[in-house]
Amino acid sequence: MEKNLDVTITLKRILYNAYTNTAYRCINLFGNVIIDDSEFYGHSSCVDTILDYNGEYYNYLSISNSYFNGMHSNKCLKIYNSALATIDSCSFENGLANVYGGGAMLTYYSNVEVKNCKFKDIYSPYYGGIFYILYPISFTADGLDIHNSTAIYGGSLSYIYSIMDYTADINFNNVNLYSSGENLNILYGGLLASITGKINLNINNFYGENLYSGGGYGLFIIEDGVSVEIKNIELRHVMGPNMGSLLVYSYENLNNPKFHITNGTFIDFYQDLSRPSSVAVALAFIMSGEQIDILLKNCVFKDLVFYNANLINTDLKSNIVLDNVYIDGYYLQREIDLIANYNESNDTSTLTMKDVTINNANLIRSLAYYISVDMLMSNVTYSNNSDGKENYNSKNEIIHILGTNNSNINIVDSIFDNLYGYYGISVSDNINLKMVNSTIKNCFFKYGVIYVS
Repeated sequence: MEKNLDVTITLKRILYNAYTNTAYRCINLFGNVIIDDSEFYGHSSCVDTILDYNGEYYNYLSISNSYFNGMHSNKCLKIYNSALATIDSCSFENGLANVYGGGAMLTYYSNVEVKNCKFKDIYSPYYGGIFYILYPISFTADGLDIHNSTAIYGGSLSYIYSIMDYTADINFNNVNLYSSGENLNILYGGLLASITGKINLNINNFYGENLYSGGGYGLFIIEDGVSVEIKNIELRHVMGPNMGSLLVYSYENLNNPKFHITNGTFIDFYQDLSRPSSVAVALAFIMSGEQIDILLKNCVFKDLVFYNANLINTDLKSNIVLDNVYIDGYYLQREIDLIANYNESNDTSTLTMKDVTINNANLIRSLAYYISVDMLMSNVTYSNNSDGKENYNSKNEIIHILGTNNSNINIVDSIFDNLYGYYGISVSDNINLKMVNSTIKNCFFKYGVIYVS
């Protein structure tokens, strides 16, 4: 269709089979477009996408009750410069992104709403399995059912990139994701979302299972101004990399990003040990190389099996809050600190652990390792149900603070049971330590409960 037309195009009950020699797209549309109750099938003769739409910044696209099948040859939709694109009650199958990414959908500088849609067998050899979102104005997905989505470079669900000065909101609500990664060698990571730029990612009501992030850096990669707010998420049977992060990796994020989870359940996470264990280093459930605020509230972690993995590992100043967190089964092959921070600057980090229970954890070197920190442990229960005193040579400490700057440690209403190691609490000078109404029982510490270096 010729562009720059002030028209509305309506397509209803259309059956389209692509047999075309057009280089990149099967259908190319401009103007206001309404599509309803139609079916579209791709073909190998069309290199890129079945439907290419350009809203020219002021036109809209509406697609409802329609079916797209890329036939393992094409991506399904490409949306450029749309004032509003609404995709409602549609199904997408067998999408393949041969050009760029987005096996189901590529969007560029658009307002996009995707509602009540199904996706099955979507693949990209690049970034963005389902969604490849460039320079978004806004994007909302609500009510998605996804089976088998993979992007080899990363972002099997979504790849999001922006260099705009404004902050865009990306929303995923009520999403079910079954099988992603397909045991392939994911090169970069961010299985659920690989995000760069000034982006606020909001996720509410998300369920995922059988997710494989291969050699990539976990389920989320955030960089250069990204903040993440997640509410009500459940992830089961996740195979992570042998290095990097399992859940989120944040780097080059210089605008004080946040990663917040409220009401999270994480069950059966495994570290991929198919590679030699000697290279299984620098791993964490959550890892950040920059300043960051982390909140885990009302979260359950169960049956986590790693070669070595901190729960949280940060390099610079961090503000970390664990509020009502339950960990049952944290199994390691090498000693590691549960929470580790290596910030050597004069900026003191903060750690708050409130109503935290840890059971059945082996080879936890300490609950917290810091150089400088203001720490509050309130109503923390830490019980190691592994075998007894014969393991005391492992550094099974409560906390380990080097204390190059003044640090304040407050432990209140907490219980530490069945721990065996070198020290109970290891600190250097310049530390203010207070323990109030707390219990240490059935423990053996070779060099004492409190050790001051």
